[in-house]
Amino acid sequence: MKNKYFFLFAFLFISSLCVVFFYNKEATINLDGITADIVVTAEKLTDSFIKDEKKANDTYKNKVIEINGIIKSISLKNNRYTLLLHGNNNEHSVMCDVLIDSDTIVPNKKVTIKGICKGFLQDVIILNCVLINIESDE
Repeated sequence: MKNKYFFLFAFLFISSLCVVFFYNKEATINLDGITADIVVTAEKLTDSFIKDEKKANDTYKNKVIEINGIIKSISLKNNRYTLLLHGNNNEHSVMCDVLIDSDTIVPNKKVTIKGICKGFLQDVIILNCVLINIESDE
């Protein structure tokens, strides 16, 4: 009977390790050298999901996209920034998960970000984002 529990425990432990490994592998994809499949503005991206979510998912979901937009707000948690880019209205935005260390990221700056589109909840969700360009103050 103890052997049965041991093998069950070992199986569950190894399965858990595999899930964690594959989850973390996807979460740390580096997009620096990858060309975007689609270039779009934050307004057009949110508008696409609001008008026809199924069609927008077919177009954008799980693809590398480059987004141009204006930063609405910034939050920091666990050394990762979440940038909200203005969408087509006040209710919907583009939420970008970015690993950056920059004092130049402030609200109302125009930015270009590249990331993987994961779909739409209240906002369009973009993960593994890389900051491509920040509009200068000059």
